[in-house]
Amino acid sequence: MGGVLGVPVIGLFLMSLSRGLQIYRRITGLLFAVYLLQGALAALGGMMPILGALHPVNGLMMALIAVTLMGRLVRQN
Repeated sequence: MGGVLGVPVIGLFLMSLSRGLQIYRRITGLLFAVYLLQGALAALGGMMPILGALHPVNGLMMALIAVTLMGRLVRQN
């Protein structure tokens, strides 16, 4: 699932680099960073179970950031 999720996350971040969408750059940058952390937690989870336990918590954080971004987009329009 991580690879499929990466396409829209990276796309959102790259779109926020345009001048018209720069107001969303901070939150999309945060979403991109948390996505990268999610991959690292998944990779390290097998070696260090405590990090593996943080993987679902980080997934919840990703969902909350995405919902916040969506709320901002809806209010903007």
